[in-house]
Amino acid sequence: MNKTAYKRYLRTQNWQKLRFEVLKRSGGACERCGYRPYKRGGLQIHHLSYDRVGHESLEDLIAICPRCHMELHGIRGKRSPKNVKH
Repeated sequence: MNKTAYKRYLRTQNWQKLRFEVLKRSGGACERCGYRPYKRGGLQIHHLSYDRVGHESLEDLIAICPRCHMELHGIRGKRSPKNVKH
């Protein structure tokens, strides 16, 4: 899936439903480090594998804080939610 199609997919009802379920499962904490953001929207959803994008299950996804998300994608430098957002 190319970048444009992936961004379009992230706006679908299917993705929004999966995202909601993963956030609910996380209980408001990063599923990698346990950090609990003080404000709503502080967690992001990360694909553990991109093999089934569009057909993923809840087990393919984790809720993580922006810092962990950047680390998982190998992004260094300024740690800002703007750098990685899914």
